[in-house]
Amino acid sequence: MILRDADPSDLDAVYDVWYATEIVGLPNPPPPRTMPWFGHLRDVGRLVVAEERGAVVGFAGLLDLGSCVALSDLFVRPDHQSHGVGAALLDEVLPSGRPGVTMASADPRALASYARRGMRPRWPAYYLSASAGQVRPGPRPGLAVRVLALDDYDWPLPGDVPYHRALGARPLAIDREGVRLGAALVVDGSPQRLFHPDTTEVLETTVDDEDDAEPVVLAVIAHLLDAGASRLVVQVPGPHGALAPLLDRGFTITDVDTACASEDGLLADPTRHTMHGESRVAPPPGGAARSATRG
Repeated sequence: MILRDADPSDLDAVYDVWYATEIVGLPNPPPPRTMPWFGHLRDVGRLVVAEERGAVVGFAGLLDLGSCVALSDLFVRPDHQSHGVGAALLDEVLPSGRPGVTMASADPRALASYARRGMRPRWPAYYLSASAGQVRPGPRPGLAVRVLALDDYDWPLPGDVPYHRALGARPLAIDREGVRLGAALVVDGSPQRLFHPDTTEVLETTVDDEDDAEPVVLAVIAHLLDAGASRLVVQVPGPHGALAPLLDRGFTITDVDTACASEDGLLADPTRHTMHGESRVAPPPGGAARSATRG
């Protein structure tokens, strides 16, 4: 097995590995699409592939966030899993002595790999999904939601701006009587979504005050429904105040990830932030095959 940094010619093979893991156990899998994320990851971070006999059988992605490194992706072809490929990729990309974070899938093998490397499970993150017709009406938070310019959003990495512009992402500001309570990033019909590509995805929300977390998320959902969204998905941490209200409104849990970190406080505060990633419509028997997702 050869481990090496990916070059542009590897991106199709990287996608094939990712796609193979996502359709495990599905009798009628959706057709392949595109994944601009992998090219973006190679440009702003590090993308490493594992190659056997000239074929890419796995890959890992890493982002340097300054205070820590984030393992953004770790995927191994199903027929090569539990053969040491994932462990070798982790040893290659994770720098020694740096605190790290990642979002692991429900796969216990992934959680064990991260725990052994010091990234302990911190909290679950639930994928909530609903069609517009499934969302039950409820009290509106009475907040104003307005569109921000891309350059006015608080981006973790400067290179994120052109990537999200190409996706058609829209930053939102959420105000109460002219005072900013929080912000959100949403995208309509992402070309990267394998399941329900027409879904409006809440990529993330953030607030300064934990007490505003629930009304801000509910205000964003109401705004998107008013704008004509036909299906919505949002990833909500277990400790976040919007989890129970969204379930009460008709959202269902379709998948779960686990936030892992080597130190407390490295990940976004789960009481004030929601995040993103793609869930399955329903996990196959035995759990999802993913080792990590974008977090």
